[in-house]
Amino acid sequence: MMCRRRSHCDHGFTLVELMLAVVLGCLICGVALMLLYSETRHGITLAKRTTLKQWQRRSLDLVKGDLEHASSW
Repeated sequence: MMCRRRSHCDHGFTLVELMLAVVLGCLICGVALMLLYSETRHGITLAKRTTLKQWQRRSLDLVKGDLEHASSW
């Protein structure tokens, strides 16, 4: 029995459907990569700020220790 109607015989996707799926997939991947890049940059900035605050705290502790030592004379 030969099928002449396309809707009953063909069970694949059309070229337009495949192209639309590829474009949507690329858009989703692009947005995901942009978010990943943004979060990575934010994390690096946060790590630098944390390191700077640790150095500031350490420097203040050293100055405090020197002042306490000098005042005991």
